[in-house]
Amino acid sequence: MRPFPIFEKLLTFETECAIVPIPKQSTAFGRGHSYTPKRQADYVKKLKRHFNSTFPYRGLFEGPIHIQVLFVFPAKGKAKKEKLGDRGWYPHTTVPDKDNLIKPVFDAMTGTVWKDDKYVFRKDVMAVYSTFAKIVVSATLCKIPKISEYRLQ
Repeated sequence: MRPFPIFEKLLTFETECAIVPIPKQSTAFGRGHSYTPKRQADYVKKLKRHFNSTFPYRGLFEGPIHIQVLFVFPAKGKAKKEKLGDRGWYPHTTVPDKDNLIKPVFDAMTGTVWKDDKYVFRKDVMAVYSTFAKIVVSATLCKIPKISEYRLQ
């Protein structure tokens, strides 16, 4: 049985960026005002520049979007490197959680790839450890089938 319908793909944007993933931090406060920490702001700017330079379409995505993101963290320390084994990776199951990892990516893609992140109706996020760091993103503009055309298989 298939839990999700098959969506027709209209346009797909795929890219990968050799950068260490940084989670979105809680809002910082100082002198009575909230602000985004510099490290976080620089990370989002770097992602936005990367998306701007690799996005091949003229207009921004508007409509139902399915996004898939893979966050690859560098395995540090002997114990972590031993866990890599023959596969070359293993699941990242510690903090930061996936919700905080995806937020800066969404911030960087808004106004660059899509008009607004409200169009994202499905997201698949995976985080792993490996010998290198990178972020892989696939955003697909989809055509939604009529409910009468959808059947579980």
